[in-house]
Amino acid sequence: MRRVLTLMATIVFWPSLALSDPGDPGFAIMNHVSCYPRGLDAIGGGDDAAGIAIWNSCFAPDYGFKLELGWGAPTECRGDACRLPGDTAIEKRAAFARSIYDRAGFTRTHHSLANDSVAMTKDTAADVTAHVPAVHFAEGGAVTTGYGLWSVSLEMTDQGWRITDETLQIIGSQQTD
Repeated sequence: MRRVLTLMATIVFWPSLALSDPGDPGFAIMNHVSCYPRGLDAIGGGDDAAGIAIWNSCFAPDYGFKLELGWGAPTECRGDACRLPGDTAIEKRAAFARSIYDRAGFTRTHHSLANDSVAMTKDTAADVTAHVPAVHFAEGGAVTTGYGLWSVSLEMTDQGWRITDETLQIIGSQQTD
């Protein structure tokens, strides 16, 4: 029985072994983009400085973003036209997240990336798409679960891979008290 289960596990999880080679650029990119939910959860837990520090090693300093939250017009921040508070695009993105969390009363968050796919567009550039399941905790016990689609472009820089463009589209949410 144990051999059958081992064989079944090997067959079921075989596709995930394709990115198990640390020399594969897709492997490095998949590891790199995990900085996004880590930074977002630091901000969601109230430590904006820690989230910004994580994102400073994650995003290019002049990256652009578009956020579609499912209500109102999308928020787009690219270059000097961006009117969000903060001196850098990273600080502006963090301020946007903080404003959403404060308005909703969230005190902790848990974000992850799922169903990630990497498409190399050049030797030094790639696009990543992923689902973003997210759980937001508020005082009093309310929990909001959100689901989004996340698309980013990355470029290899002297500091390693950096996200240069981000689009997040929220596709649904549910709240429980």
